[in-house]
Amino acid sequence: MAKARCPLPPIKVGLGVFLAVATSLFALLISAYHMRMMETDWTRPRAAEGAVAQHRGADRLASIAMQWTRRRRNGDRRTK
Repeated sequence: MAKARCPLPPIKVGLGVFLAVATSLFALLISAYHMRMMETDWTRPRAAEGAVAQHRGADRLASIAMQWTRRRRNGDRRTK
């Protein structure tokens, strides 16, 4: 019994499938973005600058606290 030979190598089939999936994903993302832009709340005013500054300050304080506890924990491990 003779073996049937595939006309395309597997690498080309895989590349074709990948390109089809990537193109579909890109098209779906563009479509979702366009549909989202058509919604009424898309043009909602941005948050007040004061709220942004408060969140930024809270993020900085949390970062400092995390760094402080990490140093404290590592310092405790070194002394034992």
